[in-house]
Amino acid sequence: IITEIEQITSTIMRVSDGIELITSGSEQLAATTEEQSASIDSIAVSAQELSHMSERLQELVRQFELDRKE
Repeated sequence: IITEIEQITSTIMRVSDGIELITSGSEQLAATTEEQSASIDSIAVSAQELSHMSERLQELVRQFELDRKE
């Protein structure tokens, strides 16, 4: 019986270690996902700013084109 209890205890400890590894991995994954989400938000803001700059540049170029035609 003692041998069986020791085997069960050993198995439980290995399972516990596995659960700790999974938990740690899950926490790292969550942190990485959060960082990626923040990066994506930053990229989206930058893309929108570039879009506005592009529109403004097109407006300015149109002014020069109109001036040339006159």
